Amino acid sequence: MSTTNSTEEKGDVVYSKPRANVYTLLLVLSLLALIIGCIFLYMYMGTYEWKIKGGPSASLIRSSVTTLAGTDAPTPLSILPL
Repeated sequence: MSTTNSTEEKGDVVYSKPRANVYTLLLVLSLLALIIGCIFLYMYMGTYEWKIKGGPSASLIRSSVTTLAGTDAPTPLSILPL
């Protein structure tokens, strides 16, 4: 019995090399999309010279909530009994 390069014989069972299918292609495409996205993010951050400012502090957010509510509104975590 002749064997091709893609098969191996182990005892009485002949194993063939698995072929690439649609899911392998989708996996490769998603890897390429991630790599391209990282490259674009790197280029975008270069326009800001890699300087990132922090967000607003939690006390600033709480003071704006109390200002909008008109009274000292309870925060969602203060309602829960601990």
